[in-house]
Amino acid sequence: MLVTCLLSGCQSQDLLLRVGSNVWPGYEPFYIAREQGWLTSDIRLVEFPDSSTVMEAIRQGKLEAAALTLDEAMLLASEGLELTIIMVCDDSEGADVIVARPEIQTLQQLAGKRLAAETSAAGALMLEGLLNRAGLQHDQIELFPMSPAAMPYAYQQDRIDAAVTFAPHMFRLLDAGAKIMYTSAEIPGQIVDVLAVRSDMLDLHRQALVTLIGGFQRARSGLSLRQYQLIANQRLKLPEADLSQAWQGMNLPDRQENLQQLQGDSDSASARVLQHAHRLAALMTARGLLEQAELQNLSADASLVAEARQ
Repeated sequence: MLVTCLLSGCQSQDLLLRVGSNVWPGYEPFYIAREQGWLTSDIRLVEFPDSSTVMEAIRQGKLEAAALTLDEAMLLASEGLELTIIMVCDDSEGADVIVARPEIQTLQQLAGKRLAAETSAAGALMLEGLLNRAGLQHDQIELFPMSPAAMPYAYQQDRIDAAVTFAPHMFRLLDAGAKIMYTSAEIPGQIVDVLAVRSDMLDLHRQALVTLIGGFQRARSGLSLRQYQLIANQRLKLPEADLSQAWQGMNLPDRQENLQQLQGDSDSASARVLQHAHRLAALMTARGLLEQAELQNLSADASLVAEARQ
């Protein structure tokens, strides 16, 4: 009922900024900011079970903005949706993992095994990296498309042998006996989370977006505080012993790092995050993960981060 109300716009859509996300520690500063009262009433955070439903909601115009992986923003842009990246939320430097049953000792032993992965570009990139590292082919692994939330139960029911996952679901798999075999540290810079807004909504919601960014950055700087971790755990639902490790393996860029990512450098007029997107597009196109490498519908704007204050 709550999500239906938020998506349909119980408040005038002209005044309401609806921001979608799935459960991921790198997005939790948004929710901490909301709980701390740092967001204004015209900002609504809308929670979804997975990234695929976030993407579908923004496709349908039910969201003005969303927290997405860079490759998800690229996919939407390749479909014709005009998006502007206004903040880099986090870089995965080991936070995305592939786990397997303890009897699987090497990556090569995943041949013939059942591996669960979300039907997303990030999941595909992790799988591609694993296959390349192990020297395996796609047809040597039995792939099970699956929501990350369903993976721990499937593992416990002996329906899968391995999974491409991330916190909080990763911790549940580890608690069930799985062990980490491969991480996103092996493919540096390929899995990046961003805050993207529909380009035609940017001016209309500019002040709310600036407030949202400011709240995120303020919460990001306090993630070591127990108070903030407990707020985050309302969605992460992690055991107490795992909570402080939820942000391990990821970098959440501060204001200065964001400005560097969203602005061009002396050698190029293109923002660094877009330079990276174009390199990633070439890789994804070659691997069949993206139909075309052209990203003319994807842009970046550093001015909102520049305006935001923690």
